[in-house]
Amino acid sequence: MTALRDVLAVVGEEVQRAQARHAAMQSDAEGYSVLIEEVAELAELVRGDAGTDPPAIGEAIQVAAMGLRYVIDRVPEHTLNTRELVIELGYAAGALPPVLSPHDGYGRLVKAVSTFFGFIRDDAGGFGAAAEAAIGVAAVAVRYVMDMENAP
Repeated sequence: MTALRDVLAVVGEEVQRAQARHAAMQSDAEGYSVLIEEVAELAELVRGDAGTDPPAIGEAIQVAAMGLRYVIDRVPEHTLNTRELVIELGYAAGALPPVLSPHDGYGRLVKAVSTFFGFIRDDAGGFGAAAEAAIGVAAVAVRYVMDMENAP
């Protein structure tokens, strides 16, 4: 198992890299599209029995980073900087039960992304609910990295 603080540091760096390379997310649909693309890339690796290999861990880190990026780019009332968001993400990830296998982690990510989509599709709960759901996606991805990076 990889330490939470180490995973969070890498996620924070990935958020900064993404901000330097790509424009801000312009819509909720774009945010959803980016998240689902990263989850789909992880799914390919999980289906190929490579869910614990470095490329899969990298994809899970990107999922986590894009969850935070959604909050940064799309939630107008968010007042936390990236470092503070990473700390909040740490609390959320630390509260989750361990990921038992790559398929378990992927299934949890699909469920979390579906919850996120429900909030942005229906505009239910406003930006706050969508932000919490995006952080939930990121938290599952962080837990995936923590538990699968050094798994047998």
